[in-house]
Amino acid sequence: MANIINGTDTGSGGLITTGDSSDELQLQTAETARVTLTNTAVVVNEGGDDVDFRVEGDTDANLLVVDAGEDAVVVGAASPVDVYITGASVVSPRFQIYGTSAADSTLSLIRSDNSPYLAFSNGSSGNNVVDSSVMGRIVASGYDGANYRVGVDIKFEVDGTPGTGDMPGRINFATSSSGTASPTNRMQITSDGYVRLSSASLGIQFGGDTAAANALDDYEEGTWTPVVADAASGGNESATTPTSAIYTKIGRLVTVQCFFTNVSTAGLTAGNDIHITGLPFTAASVSGTTLVPGGSIIVQQTTFSGYLVPYVFDNQSYMRIAEVASGSVADALLVSEITSGTTDIWLSLTYQAA
Repeated sequence: MANIINGTDTGSGGLITTGDSSDELQLQTAETARVTLTNTAVVVNEGGDDVDFRVEGDTDANLLVVDAGEDAVVVGAASPVDVYITGASVVSPRFQIYGTSAADSTLSLIRSDNSPYLAFSNGSSGNNVVDSSVMGRIVASGYDGANYRVGVDIKFEVDGTPGTGDMPGRINFATSSSGTASPTNRMQITSDGYVRLSSASLGIQFGGDTAAANALDDYEEGTWTPVVADAASGGNESATTPTSAIYTKIGRLVTVQCFFTNVSTAGLTAGNDIHITGLPFTAASVSGTTLVPGGSIIVQQTTFSGYLVPYVFDNQSYMRIAEVASGSVADALLVSEITSGTTDIWLSLTYQAA
């Protein structure tokens, strides 16, 4: 191997310098440039050979490794380890830190005067992102004895149609269930500020409680369509529609409210009990009881003794109105006790849904 200075062979060696306008210095082995120094750059492995670049530390032989064959930079290992980035997609990363302790496997960002940034970006000129494009992703994996498999996946996505100066975003949180390595979406924070549990989420558990039955798995508000009738089903129905009818459901606890004015009993059988059908959720079967009182009622132009209480039977989607008087057996309010065309009813009932 020649030692050439300004184009003149001075004997064996691996140093080449040039005195022309390029002012280039090369370190060679096997007549191949390994390090090239120019006026503007220091280039290692300019020929693109499968030759690694390695920096040793005081105790770490692989403090910094450029693995030419894998086109990867590794800290703490001779070559990168393949990892799964989704349930089925495995990659060899371009940059990897491999350590055996907290100190040699920690990536730290410090800015002395303010907060540092970890920035993800997707897209380029002519390749704009669209609704549901993933702008960034954090994946956590564990070694299962054969591979690093995904247990947690956090995705930062476009949430709507983006435009110039307009980039709506959402965050999806996904975890893998026991027996799988494919994360399922559990929770989402939307661009309009809502926190949503997905259909795959089983609810929220409070105070360290792990019982499935105690998880809060639903909250909703809405309207319902109550009907005044003389039977639970198949009977006659009043033509009067409610002025308002709303409900709130928290977990399995349902509260319904409705207001009828000038209830007509035309076509209803006078001797039958008043039924209000159309509850938004079927009542649960409560151990030890079949009748569940749990509400209040105000009526006008109605004949009754004592006081009135709305109640629901378990496994049913209608309610009746109990007429309770001191010293008497409770009875249900009859159609005949309503003054047709003038009776008003305001009621509220809370019950447990099935």
